[in-house]
Amino acid sequence: MTDLVQLIQTSELRESQNVSNLLEGGASLTFEEGLKAERTALLETYQARVEHLAQLNSHHAVRLKRATEEFCQNLEQLEEGVSVGYAQVDDTLLGSYIVWHVADTQNPIGCLYVIGKSEVPEEDWETLWNNP
Repeated sequence: MTDLVQLIQTSELRESQNVSNLLEGGASLTFEEGLKAERTALLETYQARVEHLAQLNSHHAVRLKRATEEFCQNLEQLEEGVSVGYAQVDDTLLGSYIVWHVADTQNPIGCLYVIGKSEVPEEDWETLWNNP
């Protein structure tokens, strides 16, 4: 078991329990090797996403907004120059969880539940982002 898996299991991040349940059920954590980002660039991108998500009020949008706000708050607490890594756990039903972590320590700082547009029919995609 990797350090990140253990750290997710004890994490208090909003979506960490869901990720832990998937891992305990046999899902695997896939690291995106070589993909590291600086906290400042990530913060700028994800703060813009929070602003966009704030305009939507579907269940999925609100859930993703809250987890993204948490990720931004954790990014803000990191020192300049800290690299952030990325791992993914696929949900057996739909979508996947993106787990952002401090690259050096593997400490998880964000868990975001994402669904790709190609994973659902067009009408379901609209429902994910807009109130039915």
